[in-house]
Amino acid sequence: MVNNTGHSPVLKKDLGSREVFSIAAGAMISSGLFVLPGVLYEMTGPSAWIAYLVAAVLVGPAVVGKAELGTAMPKAGGTYYFVDRALGPAMGTLGGFAAWFSLSLKTAFALFGVGAFFLLLQPLADDRTVKGIAIAVTIGATLLNMVGVKSAARVQNAMVLALLVILTGFVLVALPHVEPDHLRQPLPHGLGGLALATGTAFVSFGGVTKAAALAEEMADPGKVLPRAMFLAFGVVTLLYVLVVAVTIGVLGPAMGGDLNPVAHAAQQAVGTPGLVILSAAALTAYLTTGNAGVMAASRMPMAMSRDDLLPRRLARVHPRLGTPTWAVAFTGMLMVGAIAFLDLETLVKTASVMMILLFLAVNVAVIVMRESKVEFYRPTIRVPLYPLTPIVGIVAYAALSFKLGLQPMLLAGGFLLAGFVWYLLYARVRVQRESAMLHIVGQVANEADDDIVGLEAELRGVLRDRDGLEADEFDELVHDALVEDHDQLSLPCLAAVVGDAVGPAVGMDTAEVRDFILRREHKASSILVPGMAAILLKAPGEGRSQMLLLRCREGIDWPGEHDPVHAIAVLATSKDRRHQRLRVLTCLAQIAYDPDFGPRWMRVRDRASLVELLSMGKRHRDQVCSRFPTP
Repeated sequence: MVNNTGHSPVLKKDLGSREVFSIAAGAMISSGLFVLPGVLYEMTGPSAWIAYLVAAVLVGPAVVGKAELGTAMPKAGGTYYFVDRALGPAMGTLGGFAAWFSLSLKTAFALFGVGAFFLLLQPLADDRTVKGIAIAVTIGATLLNMVGVKSAARVQNAMVLALLVILTGFVLVALPHVEPDHLRQPLPHGLGGLALATGTAFVSFGGVTKAAALAEEMADPGKVLPRAMFLAFGVVTLLYVLVVAVTIGVLGPAMGGDLNPVAHAAQQAVGTPGLVILSAAALTAYLTTGNAGVMAASRMPMAMSRDDLLPRRLARVHPRLGTPTWAVAFTGMLMVGAIAFLDLETLVKTASVMMILLFLAVNVAVIVMRESKVEFYRPTIRVPLYPLTPIVGIVAYAALSFKLGLQPMLLAGGFLLAGFVWYLLYARVRVQRESAMLHIVGQVANEADDDIVGLEAELRGVLRDRDGLEADEFDELVHDALVEDHDQLSLPCLAAVVGDAVGPAVGMDTAEVRDFILRREHKASSILVPGMAAILLKAPGEGRSQMLLLRCREGIDWPGEHDPVHAIAVLATSKDRRHQRLRVLTCLAQIAYDPDFGPRWMRVRDRASLVELLSMGKRHRDQVCSRFPTP
């Protein structure tokens, strides 16, 4: 079995809700909690805990946006894939590089914390030693992810569970030692300091959205992804706020610049055991983020390679391990380089700038996919208060990106410029893929864009894979159906069209079919639901089943009906297959009762899409529509 490149095995679907929760939560709880509070305290003082809370609120639009896009398009690469299909390969290249670099930098920041942890044991250790330890751990995480995603996920589950228990215990034990005076005067550096701290704290929440990059490896992404993301986001946000507030209350100004403030707060509250336990928790947190970060970040170059934006070698999946070993190895090398050549504050701010820009792009992608009306874009969860939520997110992220200073903006701009040059020199001549944005342009110009059909076909395949839809006998009947598409028809003209199309296919006389339809509609209506009619014909002989699907764009005036009929399904079966009739009607009714079916039926552009729309309609596949037994 091969992936869509045709060159390598598909990724294994080994991730369930527990694994995705652990990956998302573990990707957030790391240096952002154990190292960053000391940095933020220097920026904004006792309001550092407020910076985390505000950052969480502002991350909200990106979280729900990723949930919508991720459930509609559960493909490896996450943000890259969403931006590429919404805005085109040029923006997709920039988004892919930005997602890859930002998550790699964030993971490098977390693994830098392992080196910072070593300072507790050897306070006189120099910067070279700290970075050397971080690099060694990065190599270990890279090797673990090359072995297999399931193995990495099992390790992640155990570490995250231990981490959540320890942090909850810290809050409960240290709370009585909080000095209220340490939390007074929360804004010594004004709102500007709080804004700077909030923008910097963004890096702490980036992990939750990166779970979408692994959606293709989830057993049921339509349910697993949003459930795990939202739960991880809520739990970790609560822990961030409580742990940082308690740490400030225990340490006060002494935490400014401290690279291990939570461990030192535990030491001050309960002595050496607290220091040891929280130091172990910090080390566990760094390892969880490093593990999850390598896992998620490596899917970016893999997805870009599948789409010919990077060399094909990066898309290769190991036939036995089921992991993209080349992409994992290359991502590990990028992290090693970041640890070796960037200082801590630049690392944090650059990752935050790129992450904020990606959050902005995600919200733009949500708007484009919604407004394009691309068929088969069917998320299982939608952004609430649309379009207000994504618009607020776009404005907030644009404003925050300028609060982080010139140097990280220039560095992030350098990464993006390099990505654009790569697209011009390498990818542009290799990629002939269009985007949902072009569909919007076509709608404005009142011109149909034939290239959007390719995107719809791709999304149709993605949905089949997401929902595990295997063709049953109803699908086979629909896919073998005759299809007619007309602008305007009367009922007599419809009867003639059905006679001409179905009669010869099942051995019936054309005039007989026409007369039967007209006589029947004056005695009993064939209306199945408003807007859709189902006509049943008795074919002569044995072993005959034929369906005709017909669309009338302006609608047919049907006897006794107020609403015009736009969708007509005709089923002709021989006597030995009479049991199919009721079952087909049940399937058609289930599909047609979906309130979205009518608008979609009128919106699709070609006959093949009419067939696919009916085939992929909402129905109970495991019940009456699964099999059509003959007597």
